[in-house]
Amino acid sequence: MIQNGKPVVVWRADKAICKYASPVAVNGEAYFLSKANVLHCLNIESGEVAYRQRLDGDCGPTPIVANGKLNFFLQERPVSCGRCGPQV
Repeated sequence: MIQNGKPVVVWRADKAICKYASPVAVNGEAYFLSKANVLHCLNIESGEVAYRQRLDGDCGPTPIVANGKLNFFLQERPVSCGRCGPQV
């Protein structure tokens, strides 16, 4: 958010840290993938955690969204986490 021409912090996430992969935003949700393969889904407006899910396998960086699904690249194979949203 910008106020008086300067950026303002609206919320901070305690465990959703993007030092490993870029966050992905879709349909009002932000997805953060940690280096420990934990996917964090947060509401973009409030920062409230919708869910956290540990993924099975070693993920490559930055997931992508295609056909309404969040997709990850494991070392062994690509994986689709299902449709985007709080019920992924």
